[in-house]
Amino acid sequence: MTDIEKLEERVRELEIINETHQQLNGQLRKELKLLETENIKDKNLLQGYKKVIEELTDKLNKKS
Repeated sequence: MTDIEKLEERVRELEIINETHQQLNGQLRKELKLLETENIKDKNLLQGYKKVIEELTDKLNKKS
């Protein structure tokens, strides 16, 4: 195998590695977006729980 052929083979290998990385990065971006969305939903839910707890605490304090 000549030096040129070795280099051409290495270029093909690197192109495959690059394509694989691009695919994995795309998948990771999708997963990250999903986790960010879930995180926002969880924060909103916790805010709702906090508000309910505060309202119930206020009601209990007024009865005392």
